[in-house]
Amino acid sequence: MRIASLVFTPLAEDARVRRAAEALCEAGHDVLVVARLPFPADTAYLRHQLPPVSSPVVQRFALVATQAPATLLPGLAPMLYWLPPFRREALRAVADFRPDIVICNDWNTLPVGAAINRRSGVKLVYDTHEFATREHIQNWKWRLVSHRAVREIEQLNMPYVDLVMTVSEGIAQSLYNLYELTQKPTVIRNLPSYQDIAFREIRQPLTLLFHGLIRQERGLEELIDSMPDWHFEGRLVIRGYGQDGYLAQLKQRARERGVIERVSFAPRVSPEALISEAASADIGYLALPGTTEHYEYALPNKLFEYMMAGLPIMATPRIEMATLLSATGCGFTTELDPRALAATLNGLKLEELNRMRKAALDAARSLNWQQEKRRLTAAIAALEPRHGALDG
Repeated sequence: MRIASLVFTPLAEDARVRRAAEALCEAGHDVLVVARLPFPADTAYLRHQLPPVSSPVVQRFALVATQAPATLLPGLAPMLYWLPPFRREALRAVADFRPDIVICNDWNTLPVGAAINRRSGVKLVYDTHEFATREHIQNWKWRLVSHRAVREIEQLNMPYVDLVMTVSEGIAQSLYNLYELTQKPTVIRNLPSYQDIAFREIRQPLTLLFHGLIRQERGLEELIDSMPDWHFEGRLVIRGYGQDGYLAQLKQRARERGVIERVSFAPRVSPEALISEAASADIGYLALPGTTEHYEYALPNKLFEYMMAGLPIMATPRIEMATLLSATGCGFTTELDPRALAATLNGLKLEELNRMRKAALDAARSLNWQQEKRRLTAAIAALEPRHGALDG
């Protein structure tokens, strides 16, 4: 089959879209990915480059102009959606490919796929990635500007969708209930490719690792605040990328707490090196606040990356994460509070951590992309598109 996959982010930064495209190529499909630069090198699938993003100021203006009016007049959302020219370019690129199936990644691509579906009857797959109408619900600016537009776009276009995919059972059930779907969304988790990481015994001093996007609501302030109360030799490595101003705030916080010499800020590494770099740490840290339904049902990439690296995982007790850690035995939960974090870490024994490390490496043998992609290819194969040319 001919499959077009559409995403509005830089393709090199979206591992989920890349992995799915590669898996579908391996399954024998002709695949086109429509996305923004940068692109990864040497792909088996075709690629179409969307225009580069505008300046941040222009982006903010476009977001407000196309989404904010729907807060008062929801009916404006589908019309305003098409104002940015790159969305019309995406429509042309996908239509010219004459696909049998269109995969829309994230809510903001859904109207493009629905338009092609209405025109030609091709099968439409909506990969939500996250819980779009709840992802930023704690942010009053997002609620004021974007929430109603996002809900309206999903609500209007969901009837054209043949298959919904998402990243966790909790989000799948919520979408099923919210839009009264005829079938529950298929869960395709964000799992890394399998890497055979050797067991390494955990010993003092302990290294805690956070890697990924460095931003607020990741529990970094609370973890730094807990460090003066650690009763063991330990250090914290924060690896990734974030805004310079926020990084400066974290460094200043570490200075004020007297722990700056034990906190390292490391640059992001390539996706290929991420697991091996993480494997040098002793505990992986993943904290999400219990403020939204989206956070309760999230299964972030780094959860499985830590697991693949053989790291015992310290996480906050969000529903999906806590369930997985309990089932695999490769981690533990604690409240997002400096005293609770310190008390939990102080109570750990090395033999417990080493049991968790072995459990993480064992779990990674099944929780990897080589296994998960079978669910994706089976779900796509189950679709029976109506073959035929687009009507123009």
